[in-house]
Amino acid sequence: NPGILTNWPEGWSSQNASVPTRWESEDASGFNENSFNTGPLFDHTNFGTSGGTYVYMEAGFNFAADSANFISPPIEIPSNQATVEIGFWYFMFGQEMDRLTVWVDTNGVSNELVTIFGQQQTRQTDEWLKETIYLSGYAGSSIRLKFTGYEGPAGFFDLGDIAIDDVTVDTVPDLNASLIEIINPSGNLCPGSTD
Repeated sequence: NPGILTNWPEGWSSQNASVPTRWESEDASGFNENSFNTGPLFDHTNFGTSGGTYVYMEAGFNFAADSANFISPPIEIPSNQATVEIGFWYFMFGQEMDRLTVWVDTNGVSNELVTIFGQQQTRQTDEWLKETIYLSGYAGSSIRLKFTGYEGPAGFFDLGDIAIDDVTVDTVPDLNASLIEIINPSGNLCPGSTD
């Protein structure tokens, strides 16, 4: 639903440092209803078609740097799952774009997974970009993902909206591969070797 600032569905939540810097949902109608020259025109799921929804951090008219967090519900990692794949789509267009940092939090301890700096798209009509992270070491744990959007210090305008969509956490199948035969190169692999 568009315009959500609190009471997020499915256990998601937001920590907004101040207004106007905040996370909220937006309907993808083919034009940005809140800010010109920043943010996407469509969501990722239904790109190019109106009617979808995405979440974005609204950059405001602040005179100092600010940030806001968008936090997942608890995600239980199975004890037999050594690695999981975290994926999300992002859109970062605007001349005052700062950065997006994604954290994994378990038992109140946060570790940085990735930081994406600066403007990533050059137009509001550009396609969304995907980030994929392979997360290991959390088997049998409960984690939360935290998306922190930062607004740059030059916040005299609101040209730094950061949008995310289609966040996923998937299992990664164990690989059971072995080398059967080397076809090429043949013969001695190292000069001077007789083995």
